[in-house]
Amino acid sequence: MDKIYDHFTLDVQHADSLRLFTILLYLWFPLNVIMLYDVKDLLWGVDNVFYRHGHADGFIENFFYQLVYDATRFKMIFYTHLVASLLSIFQTRWSLIPRLITWCTAWLLFYAAIEAFNSGMMIMISLAFFASVIDTRAQHPFRILLTNLARYACIIQLSLVYFVAAIYKLSGDQWLAGDAFYYTVHITHFASDFWTSETMLNNHWLLTGLTWAGLLYQLIFPVMIWIKRGRTAFLIAGIFFHLFIGTFLHLWDFALAMIFCYALFMHDKTAARILRLLRLQP
Repeated sequence: MDKIYDHFTLDVQHADSLRLFTILLYLWFPLNVIMLYDVKDLLWGVDNVFYRHGHADGFIENFFYQLVYDATRFKMIFYTHLVASLLSIFQTRWSLIPRLITWCTAWLLFYAAIEAFNSGMMIMISLAFFASVIDTRAQHPFRILLTNLARYACIIQLSLVYFVAAIYKLSGDQWLAGDAFYYTVHITHFASDFWTSETMLNNHWLLTGLTWAGLLYQLIFPVMIWIKRGRTAFLIAGIFFHLFIGTFLHLWDFALAMIFCYALFMHDKTAARILRLLRLQP
């Protein structure tokens, strides 16, 4: 028990990689705001495309849907979210405040236009809750404990995302049959001339291989991140996997969310060099 106590309370574990992860986590929110800026009134204004009809008229529903009904209030929350997320990138004594504001306003924006978002937004909101207590410069044992527990919580959360996604895919037929990617590129949002060309659609082995490779990666991710040997190569493959999703399936918000999370598993020396380049560490 003493060893466990010392492990969690003596020093912040992997402080540099954790600091880089925290920066990228909270940087994702303003980047997402920028990507959605031109369509913000379509998502949350009074003339939004998700105007509520037929939902329960309870306190929770009305509280969240104030964003939908009042364009002025929507803008206040939208810009508060933007400012708070930018402030959350910096590590100060009072970082907990803007980070909790970021978390709350992100939920409001997500819930009010939930049909417009994919799982990337929800993943980052979940991680932002844990990361709100992270302080990589902590000296007090309690603050060190909170930071280390938050790190493990983020790792477990990320592992569960991959594991649950893999189990869900295994319960169906299209992924096991290798047909999932073939059907995906036929959906208008994900389609591109490259994938819908006759040459690519007739390349059955390539489409099947991509489907199985994606499934295999998600299935073994929760195991590989705990194994030092081969982990770096595995994560580099994962970065290319998510870059592929962003480039060819037009899901850059989700792709960047997953890639940014990989900072959790980066070697401290590499993370320290990146932080120095960003002038965020002496």
